[in-house]
Amino acid sequence: MNNFLRRTVSNIQGLGQRYLASRAREQVVHQATDMVVEVADPRIRQIGRYRKSLRSPMKEAMEYCSSLVDSIPGPVRLSRQQYHADPLVKAIFVSANELEDVLRLAPENSDVSDQEKERDSIALLTMTKTEKTIFKHEQQGDIILRDVKKRTVNFIDHRLVAVSTTLTTTQELLKNRGLEVLATIAMERIASLRGDLAELRERRAYLKSMRRMLNGRSRTQELFSHPDHETTEKLRKLKTLIKEVETEVDLTRQKIEMPEDSLAILQEIIDKPENTLIANKQTLRLDWMNVLLSGKDHSKGNDISLAELSIKDELQRSALLVVFTQPGSKTN
Repeated sequence: MNNFLRRTVSNIQGLGQRYLASRAREQVVHQATDMVVEVADPRIRQIGRYRKSLRSPMKEAMEYCSSLVDSIPGPVRLSRQQYHADPLVKAIFVSANELEDVLRLAPENSDVSDQEKERDSIALLTMTKTEKTIFKHEQQGDIILRDVKKRTVNFIDHRLVAVSTTLTTTQELLKNRGLEVLATIAMERIASLRGDLAELRERRAYLKSMRRMLNGRSRTQELFSHPDHETTEKLRKLKTLIKEVETEVDLTRQKIEMPEDSLAILQEIIDKPENTLIANKQTLRLDWMNVLLSGKDHSKGNDISLAELSIKDELQRSALLVVFTQPGSKTN
């Protein structure tokens, strides 16, 4: 085979590989799109072009979730031995016993067979950071200061999520969870609008029922005399209220009645994932009692680095990737 044929064959093979890689990436995007649509509002599938409409924002959202996961520190090993050896591990647990209790409650890893239970598992550890004020003695040179106001840090409500046997698998699980969070926020907004629409329609039906009742009373009064002023005034107010509610029904219906409306809400959220999912670096300098130290403090301390994950500024959790084995296993 001459050089020209070799180059031709090589080029064809390269094109084929790139095509297959591109197809594989598109399939991943399609699967992710179907997942978020199922969570947000399955009615979106009635729109023939929904994948095309979501293709670009989905790719950007997937990249954002990937960068967010990559920013999480770790993995850090969790074990009774590490509790006494690693200042970070000691800072986030009250005791070695608490650490082991958290590990015992770790979700089962479905990817691990019974024969592999002693292998390391990797997961995301999330927890709530709390602070409280204490007063302690502090020595500055030869002077001992009493009742110095300090802040201490503690971590509670530990939870292990996205448990697997490899870092890559855990990271992929977390990226998918990020997309699921975005879809859930969209679902909540869609459900809220539908609830508002249902309530407005119920109110409209109630007001119309009241109007029919008062109209009946007015006609009954006309059989004998004239409608009284009170009935006439109530009918006038009801007419105004019904008109106002009709306007609200129309405005709300335009926001949510059609599948295209749900698609627009979902697209708006995944188009700007940074408005919903946020990850900031959390660096704390703590002494052995978890007292926060500043640059002016002369006490010895350790710097610990965590990620602070937040969802729409409503839910905030400190987090890091960890590796561990179940307490009591041979490798622990």
